[in-house]
Amino acid sequence: MSDPHAQPPERDHLDLPASVFRELVEATAYPFLVVDEQGTFVFASRSVSALLGWEPRDLIGTNLTEYLPPDELERAAIAFGEVRTAGRSDYSIPMIFRINTKHHGTRWFEVGAIAPHLVSFNGLALRLRSWEHNHHFNLFLAALTGSAPFSEVAEHLCRSITLSLGVEGALIHYGFDGYEFRWTDGAGVSRACAPSTEGPWHRAALTNQQVNATLEDLPPRARIPAEEAGLAGVWSVPLTVSSHLPPAVLSVWRRFPGPPLLGHQMGLDSQARYAQLAIQKWVEHQRLIHIAGHDGLTGVANRATFRERLAEALAIGEGELAVAFCDLDAFKPINDTHGHHVGDQVLVQVADRLRTALRVGDDLARLGGDEFTVLLRNVSDEASANHLAERMLASMATPLYIDDLAITIGLSIGIALVTPGLTADTLLALADGALYEAKRNGGCQACIAQR
Repeated sequence: MSDPHAQPPERDHLDLPASVFRELVEATAYPFLVVDEQGTFVFASRSVSALLGWEPRDLIGTNLTEYLPPDELERAAIAFGEVRTAGRSDYSIPMIFRINTKHHGTRWFEVGAIAPHLVSFNGLALRLRSWEHNHHFNLFLAALTGSAPFSEVAEHLCRSITLSLGVEGALIHYGFDGYEFRWTDGAGVSRACAPSTEGPWHRAALTNQQVNATLEDLPPRARIPAEEAGLAGVWSVPLTVSSHLPPAVLSVWRRFPGPPLLGHQMGLDSQARYAQLAIQKWVEHQRLIHIAGHDGLTGVANRATFRERLAEALAIGEGELAVAFCDLDAFKPINDTHGHHVGDQVLVQVADRLRTALRVGDDLARLGGDEFTVLLRNVSDEASANHLAERMLASMATPLYIDDLAITIGLSIGIALVTPGLTADTLLALADGALYEAKRNGGCQACIAQR
């Protein structure tokens, strides 16, 4: 009679039949491959076809170097040489390589290698996992921390989202004003599937709740292109960006209808945070760029930005340009009499009036103090320059009203027209000289430089 209190015998995993282990290896989503000492494949699990496109029988007998781009061969030789001599604590560190696939060109993969002295085979056992989503995530981070446009930032992030969640595409809808989204950017989905004024993403922005929709829930003008693209469902996740920024939404598109499973939802929540970060950091980056290139008081371009725009226009051979130097007449007495607060408000209002007098395409800048410059475009001759000068002078004809004070102030303008061979420095010097001439003649007038 057996002892009811006896402990069951310990069982080692090696008691399992080899066929069971083989089935486990074959069934795992991450394929395993085995190469001999020469790098020839002697085993490939069934799931390799999902990643590389080749069936296991296609790989057996071929060499792993046939699947690596030429510029990866030296690095691969070093890496696998290290694995052969690595200690137990190092062999499991994965390596990242570009590998040639059958249908999708070269893609990034994570390769884990088991050293030969840890298994009873004088070769290498390799575990393969796609690293494409990490690659695009790294590109997303590089674009986000650089000066890339948001469309590029969103494209890389949405490619990473698409690959990590196993979906067809993703879009970031942002700049919502309560009626429509100003922008939609992403990857894998046509913008025709996502109109800015209606759809699940629109409802998600209005309700601040996730909306899981099917093809039938899409507006008619979105349903047709979505159906043609083979899409059947979309998950729209509201992004809590900032109390100072308009609502935004991440929409994730699938070939199958239905709500997300728990694993999907966890991934969605994580990816939504990255999308939030992308919008916040990009807006902040744009704000810093604006601050660096604009005058903090008036909001117009600063000296450095003006010089860059002038130099760029000259470098590309833009014709019919002119530079106007503007200086306020008797500005110092205003500061002395009413204080710098009033003086600052005068400068703000002057900038506003000059902006109104100028045309679309003309660039206004403040050099400092009460000096402004304008890069005038489409100025064919002196008559055109005089006409624009008269518009700027007329903008200052009526008093400025600040703290119940009526302040009248004049404007002097010096203009230099671009002619072949003029450098930026020469052009600015000519405009400055013309301004001095206008001042010497009594101010409140314009003078055009003569070469």
